[in-house]
Amino acid sequence: MDLPNINQKIELKVLHGAFAAAYSTYVEDVDNDSLVVVRPTVGGEVIALTPGAAVRVEFAIKGSARIAFPTRVLSMGVRVLPVLVLAPPEKGQVERFQQRDFVRLEDAVSLAYTILYSPDPSVRRPGKLKTQTRDISGNGAQILCPQSYAPGTQLDINLDVGGKSLHAVAEVIRTVDQAKGSECWVGIRFVGMDERTRDQIIRYIFNVQRERRRLGLL
Repeated sequence: MDLPNINQKIELKVLHGAFAAAYSTYVEDVDNDSLVVVRPTVGGEVIALTPGAAVRVEFAIKGSARIAFPTRVLSMGVRVLPVLVLAPPEKGQVERFQQRDFVRLEDAVSLAYTILYSPDPSVRRPGKLKTQTRDISGNGAQILCPQSYAPGTQLDINLDVGGKSLHAVAEVIRTVDQAKGSECWVGIRFVGMDERTRDQIIRYIFNVQRERRRLGLL
């Protein structure tokens, strides 16, 4: 099973609630039944998550690759330090990313999306919205949105990549910066994307980069 090692640094992303954000922490213990990580802090205060809270774990492995999987909090406790006890990943939920997945291209790719889920009940879900990317990689993109979305918001996306319509489900990571008026550039991560679709995005990125080099633009 793809699990981090004891004392390994990880990124722990809280998907919903008041503490929704990505935190850097490390592993205190690991076995087949649980993954114990040191509880992150915010402003010197240790965060508190209830059992069942949804989180995402991401960490580096040998060979410039990364592993990520969704899981949930089983319990909180105190060992030497305050800890979170997490459930191990379920079969089929572990994602493996290669370094090439993170090669980022500044490019305005057309796309349309709908909001599948938002942790913020006040967010309107107006149907399909057409927009574009500011940059794109095999792992995610920055897209122009009519407003800021809370981390954990899930989007159903159709991308126009090299004349092909590619489908992806994405999760909002953060608001990057303001565009104009209420519009924002929002960082998203592709989740549950099949490898064929990811390969098509990466191939498009490399083709555009090669052409820009030929023209002396890179």
